[in-house]
Amino acid sequence: MSYLVLARKYRPGSFDEIVGQAHVVRTLKNAIRLNRVHHAFLFTGARGVGKTTTARVLARALNCEKGPTQSPCGQCSVCKEIASGVSPDVLEIDGASNRGVDSVRELRETVRYMPSRGRLKLYIIDEVHQLTSEAFNALLKTLEEPPEHVKFIFATTEPQKIPATILSRCQRFDFRRVSIPVLTEHLRGILAKEGATLGPQAVAAVVREAQGSVRDALSLLDQVLSYAGDVPDDAQVIEALGVVDREIIFQLSDAILAKDANRLLAAVAEVDARGYDLSDLSSLLVEHFRDLMVAKMVESPSETLLDRSPGEIDGLKQQANTLSRPDLHRYFSLLVSVTDDVSRSRFPRISLEMGLLRLLEVEPAQSLGTLLEKLDAVLVGTSAKASGKMPSSKAGVDPAGGMSGPSKSTALPSTSEHSAKASSQAVTQSVSQRQVSVGSQSATPVAPSGNDGQPKGLSGGDGQPKAPSTEWGELVERVRRQRPALASVLEHGRPVSFAATGVEIAYPPKTFYWESAQERGNRSLLEQALAEHFGVPVTLTLSAANSEAGKRIATIAESEARREKSRDHEIRTDALNHPAVKGAISILGGEIKEVITLEKSEGADESA
Repeated sequence: MSYLVLARKYRPGSFDEIVGQAHVVRTLKNAIRLNRVHHAFLFTGARGVGKTTTARVLARALNCEKGPTQSPCGQCSVCKEIASGVSPDVLEIDGASNRGVDSVRELRETVRYMPSRGRLKLYIIDEVHQLTSEAFNALLKTLEEPPEHVKFIFATTEPQKIPATILSRCQRFDFRRVSIPVLTEHLRGILAKEGATLGPQAVAAVVREAQGSVRDALSLLDQVLSYAGDVPDDAQVIEALGVVDREIIFQLSDAILAKDANRLLAAVAEVDARGYDLSDLSSLLVEHFRDLMVAKMVESPSETLLDRSPGEIDGLKQQANTLSRPDLHRYFSLLVSVTDDVSRSRFPRISLEMGLLRLLEVEPAQSLGTLLEKLDAVLVGTSAKASGKMPSSKAGVDPAGGMSGPSKSTALPSTSEHSAKASSQAVTQSVSQRQVSVGSQSATPVAPSGNDGQPKGLSGGDGQPKAPSTEWGELVERVRRQRPALASVLEHGRPVSFAATGVEIAYPPKTFYWESAQERGNRSLLEQALAEHFGVPVTLTLSAANSEAGKRIATIAESEARREKSRDHEIRTDALNHPAVKGAISILGGEIKEVITLEKSEGADESA
């Protein structure tokens, strides 16, 4: 007698024998009991989870000589014919090889005939998503209103490819992947019936490779027993399955954590020599570090890591105890990137080796509190060096980097919030020292002064246009209080002459500001403002800024821009040379990418 593979030998013959699909079984049994059996069913799910098997059991339950029944006898001729696949009333059709419209037309011709042996005629179409659009259209009308003696059962792994018109006419059942505990228990029961023995790690390896498929698990079990006999050890099972041993994963992770390049490269070479897929190896490493995080954070990891043996869980705990959570997150992120690179690379071994060697450069992460304490130490050391004496226990940190007395502050802040604030004040002090008040205006930046009292870079001594006079600025501010838009126009004009005998303002011709100043309403308002300023009517001239006289005078907008640039440059220089900043860089490493002045930062916070 020929050998019957385990997947066929232990194929369920009743609803109670179906593994891991309790939600489907309950619904179908209740439908039979209540006589509410639909005329079309759609069974979806991954391969090997019981779709076709459930369809056969349903056919037996509906056609059994003692039925319809929730528990077909399995002994009558109808049940035996359906189980063996020779029943004339239960037609199993492969959708992949009968996908055309002609095949569906033939099916429609046979639908009208009454069943020959049972009470119902059932059509089981496997991989129904393979049918063409024309075939689905031809089936649509029959599916919507079939004869009373006909039931349709469709099975597919890709329900998204089935037209909505078909889906809406079927009762859909989603088959789940069988859970690890259920599948493990199922395999142990079959091993007991077969008189074979398999260790916990070997069973776990088979279940893990099956990925929730009962049929795949039984096929792998067949392969293992054929390779190693009835009592295979764990090593033989791993070799028979052709998968990477979890022990190698532990060796690789140990080498990574110990920063041992020799052990790391030797383990990769061993895996490559055995012919294993290196993408699978990198994927297993990703899963391993995920499991390390679970072992680190979960109180009882055995309840979560169901595919791990007790010995593996102990090993995970030991490795996890040597790492912090931030470090585990960093290793995991890097390994995900390495896995992506290996899967796309033309040189998978080299990509894997270089990626894993990069993991050896990962330094232990430090908490924010530790970094702030180091920054505080830098600030204290800088202050002591500047004052020439050691800080007392009651002295605080002055924002400028010096030591403040007891009247200013008490002890050095101990909380992270206060430490961060002290560091921020020390770095940005050079900004706050450059804020002054002018009249009733808000704080405005003032550029460093030159020898003539004029702001440096605005006096005209270095080839730059001379800054506009103070009286011109007062006039602009007078106009701003009544006409802000007109004040903006004046800020972009060059006051060539500004006196009671006459005022000349130059603009680049054919520009927005030139045309705005020429408007009659704006010109009248400006003449009125000039009369109020000088106390007498003043002749106003608007000229093109092409003359040498016009070029020698800067606009207010240009002056402010140069002041801002000069000021930002000096603030950046002071900030980069600040002892606290230099000390922080020496501790934390890195480089300064951007210097943000204090008032800009506060303005951004307010706008946010």
